[in-house]
Amino acid sequence: MKLGILGSVLMGSALGLAWARAGHQILFSYSRDPGKLQQLAEQAGNGSQVASVKEAVAQSDAVLVAVPWHRLDEVLDQAGSLRSKTVLTRMLPMTDDDSALALGLNTSACLIAPIVFQPPER
Repeated sequence: MKLGILGSVLMGSALGLAWARAGHQILFSYSRDPGKLQQLAEQAGNGSQVASVKEAVAQSDAVLVAVPWHRLDEVLDQAGSLRSKTVLTRMLPMTDDDSALALGLNTSACLIAPIVFQPPER
């Protein structure tokens, strides 16, 4: 299976490497340090590559979104349609400075569902 990883922080890196060891091809994308993405792809092996966010989404069977909460809108703008994709998320809804929860005290992180999963076109 080809898996797109959007985000190269702790969880995106760890899960991408683990899935590559399990035999999956990984498309690593979205990092402030493109060198880190290349290093991850080389370390993962198994045909893993670096891709843009849009390429990772388009070419993958499933996508992991593992970016800081305050970067979600930027990543989704780059991703294009996620309509036919299996999407996994691994995010904590933290404020920009990581000092507190941005959601969860009076709301729920499920509020992102309408952002990620737009209703089907008719």
